[in-house]
Amino acid sequence: MKWKRLLLLLPWGLAMRVQKNPVARVTDLLEKIQEKVEKQGQEDAKLWEQMQCNCKKTRKRLDESIQQEETRLPMLRSERMGLSAQKARLEARLEAEKENAVAEKADAQAALTAASELRQKEANEFEKLKEELQKNVAAVGKAIAAFEKGLAGSFLQSNEADRLREATEKTSNLRLSDREALTALLSGEAGAPGSSAVLGALQSMRDTMEEDLSASQSREAQAVLAFQGMAAARRSEVSTLDTEIETKTSRIGELSVDLVNQQQAIDSGAKRLQDETKLLSDTEESCQQQEQEWHARSESRAEELVAIQETLKLLADDEVTRPSFSEHTRRDA
Repeated sequence: MKWKRLLLLLPWGLAMRVQKNPVARVTDLLEKIQEKVEKQGQEDAKLWEQMQCNCKKTRKRLDESIQQEETRLPMLRSERMGLSAQKARLEARLEAEKENAVAEKADAQAALTAASELRQKEANEFEKLKEELQKNVAAVGKAIAAFEKGLAGSFLQSNEADRLREATEKTSNLRLSDREALTALLSGEAGAPGSSAVLGALQSMRDTMEEDLSASQSREAQAVLAFQGMAAARRSEVSTLDTEIETKTSRIGELSVDLVNQQQAIDSGAKRLQDETKLLSDTEESCQQQEQEWHARSESRAEELVAIQETLKLLADDEVTRPSFSEHTRRDA
């Protein structure tokens, strides 16, 4: 009984180690091995799921690509036959079609000249408007800075105040309350609003002017693009209306290039179809091999776990383990 009382005085963990017999230590070791094997199985299962997902994605991508090529190749061949027939018809009509296109060329040139003059006029008007808006924005900015520094009196005596007064009158989309506040201030009326109200009105006015400037710049950019598109179309007409012979000859040359490109696309598509068909076959084989290997690992792990569980069950049976370990103890002694 003394050793039991001594055991109670030891720390719990140390007491447990003292009490553990060889069977318990072997059981702990087997349980750790079992836990490790199960963890490896879980990790392997995750990798297997990822591999399955990759295989499915690869199969799907290759199947779709193969189907696309199988659909596209007949269309390409049909298009090439159409281009070849078109080229033959143009070559047959080339000598018979020599119409004069001078009048159409002159009309196109006249339209381009008129459009260029109108575009220049619009561009000049925009530059004037932009310059005015930028000066007005600058004047409002100076006014805001002056009011923030408490220098409103000196600003009202400057030339910028005159520009601000004129801008206030011309800014059509300014809020009525802001317009009235600024007009009262700039005209020196009695009972003009305080600095905070004036600052708010000035900031609102600057925002409005900046929006107007941005809108005018956007309209100008759109007008430039529209003119450039129209001019490109007119110049294209002028360049292609020189003679019908040149047009037909150029078209025949383009068709010849198209035929070459179409044949290259057909050859490339056929090669891609062949390569991806082989890649799909290789992928199927690889995925099947990986699946077999995973099943083999799973079966091996399952057998290992069964062996561990049977051993643990054997060790847990007191009637079996005690004599067995007693026999081993006597044999070792």
